[in-house]
Amino acid sequence: MANLKSIHSLVQKIKSENTYIDIYKICKALKIDILEKNLGKNDTAIKGFFVHHCRIKAIIINSDMPENLKRIILAHELGHALLHTEKGIKTFQESCIFKINNSLEKEANQFAADLLIDEDKFMELCQLEYSCEAVAAYLQVPVQLLCYKWEMMEEYNENLGEFPFQAKNNFLRDLEIPKIDDDYIY
Repeated sequence: MANLKSIHSLVQKIKSENTYIDIYKICKALKIDILEKNLGKNDTAIKGFFVHHCRIKAIIINSDMPENLKRIILAHELGHALLHTEKGIKTFQESCIFKINNSLEKEANQFAADLLIDEDKFMELCQLEYSCEAVAAYLQVPVQLLCYKWEMMEEYNENLGEFPFQAKNNFLRDLEIPKIDDDYIY
């Protein structure tokens, strides 16, 4: 099981090697194939999963999702690919993915949050006292992912205080990114 510091160290290594976080390019460099397949459009459709079989690693993403959601699912599955391959995990099915107390899902969420959310921009928006929804809309991530990023930041900055929103490990099931409206000022 990975801890916050090891996840953060892994993300920092990736960020140091990439000036812009393009998850598709990162996966290509790591020899992880990305396949987009029609996995359904209904609320219970699988959004993505990671497969490791015979030294072949692949992330399968639901092609029916909007691009901004694909990016989040891809980052989450990349977390599984990098953090959980040695545990013999081959696929993640809905019954496993959405258990709230599943530590592997939490670690993949932490990885995705640390990879996708720029800490400086996040802190800047928080200091401007934007709502959680406004910050999430600006950063193009679900509010729950902000909670995971905050948790990562608390690990090395104890003066942050509590984040005003509680994340659940199963948030990817009902994934939604807040929409930008006229009340958000940038």
